[in-house]
Formats: sequence, structure tokens, C-alpha cells
Amino acid sequence: MWGGWDNFGGRTQGHNFSVTVDPANGGERVFVQGGDGAVYYRYFDQAFIYPWQGIGGQVRWDVKAVTTSDGKIDVFAPGGDSTVWHRRWDGSVWLPWDQLGGTTIGGGFEAVAWDAGLVDLFVVGTDDRVWTRHWNNSTWSAWTQLNPSPALTIPRATDLLTYQLTLAFTIVNGPVYAAQWN
Repeated sequence: MWGGWDNFGGRTQGHNFSVTVDPANGGERVFVQGGDGAVYYRYFDQAFIYPWQGIGGQVRWDVKAVTTSDGKIDVFAPGGDSTVWHRRWDGSVWLPWDQLGGTTIGGGFEAVAWDAGLVDLFVVGTDDRVWTRHWNNSTWSAWTQLNPSPALTIPRATDLLTYQLTLAFTIVNGPVYAAQWN
């Protein structure tokens, strides 16, 4: 059964927002691109909506935030240089923004978090192909091309079970391609 709607307030730039859920207590965080281009978030602990907090950055398009099963938060957004930028909440403090590279077209990227701090990032590169990087809870892998066919849409990913991901996107001639990693 759906609960009531909560008004988080504020204004975003278009559809530039993302929602995460805290695995420990079900609390929700809404991340947005503010009118000044920086990233902000607001936390709701099921009883109170806390004030907006800024985490900086200058982003151009979509903000994507994910929470891992161990409570870490990863925020991704294309910067002014069209590459993917990343900021992590390590459970105590926000770490500095770091550039992950991966020049995107129109903000075309997706991220998914899964078991024990693992994160996968997917982008549509300037060659129209889907590329990925993986965070293994200590370092980022190099960029790897996933499919040689040009992507027509931004990839979408979901974690189905522990250690299982599904990624889907549409290629230029129309069909939807999907693959699982496990």
C-alpha cells in the first residue's frame, strides 16, 4: 500500500534529481541540482524532513545517487566538462569530488549500487557506445566498452539479487538489448 506524499520543497533544474534509501533505517535522501548548478540533498528519517544541505560541485545534467548495502552514498553527475564527477559519503564525511572521466553525450549515464559497497557506473560515450566502470569498495576499474552497437538510449540498470545486475538499453535500429552480470 502506498503511503502519503511528502513535500521535500525546493526547486530543481528540470529532472535533475535522484532518491536513495538508507538500508539501516529506511530514511530517504533526495539529491538535486540546484539553481546555482551545485548538488544539494534533503534527508527524511520517517519522522522529520531535515533542511537542504549542499555538497558542492558544478553539474550540467542529471544527478544520480545510489546507496550501497553498507550505507555508503555515491553521487554522480556530469560536470561542466561533460565528464562524470563523483562524490562519496563514507559513513562519516563527504569525500572530495573526483573526476571519473568518461565523456558523456547529454548526460547519458546510469549507476547502480549493490552488495557491500560495490558500485557500477554506465555511460553512453561520445562514440555512442555503452561503457562501464566498477567500484570494488576500494578502487575504480578502467573504462570498459560493454557492447559494440551504438546506443540510442541512456542505459538503465538494476540490481536483482546480491551479485546480480541487469542492464538494458536501446540500440540505433530499435530493439532493446539487456544483459545480466552475475
